Amino acid sequence: MIELPSKPSDIGLPEKFTEFRNAQIAAAMRILHAFETTDNVILQAPPGIGKTLLSMLLSRLLSPNGRQPGKPPTGGTAITTVSKLLQQQYLDEFPDDVKTATGRDNWACGIDPYGGTAANAPCNHGWNCPVRKSCDYFVQRDDANYADVAVLNSAYYVFEKAFTSQFSGHDLIVFDEAHDLEQAILN
Repeated sequence: MIELPSKPSDIGLPEKFTEFRNAQIAAAMRILHAFETTDNVILQAPPGIGKTLLSMLLSRLLSPNGRQPGKPPTGGTAITTVSKLLQQQYLDEFPDDVKTATGRDNWACGIDPYGGTAANAPCNHGWNCPVRKSCDYFVQRDDANYADVAVLNSAYYVFEKAFTSQFSGHDLIVFDEAHDLEQAILN
């Protein structure tokens, strides 16, 4: 059985989190116990118990080695959220611990003279773009893909998993606000 740390900073989480709440400890223990016999666990918990910190705790405990630099991306944690606001919350709360990525519609194409987005860029249609390595969209996507903890919009994560080889091989995948997942993907 994995031993729980006494406080968040014991596993390298920000000092501003001085302790775990009782509900977080109880949930973590139940989840860790469940993972001894199954690969999939669902946690339903009310707002305010600290699921964001709980997700980061589980990330550290269940994927302690993260992703290894210079190797194909395996290990680590993918956390998906249904909103950019919740994505930003992870980034604000854990700025040194997570990388985030957003879809092509959120990024301007650096070579489109008409101001189109990366979603409509020529590189999506087989053209070998000369600025791809410095393209803001691909830089942020690749940074998140190789991060120990990637925080992604749920619809973006599902799209990338279905149509590209990005964001594969994680030890832990957390679907934050999973009750809204179906609608987020359909939208």
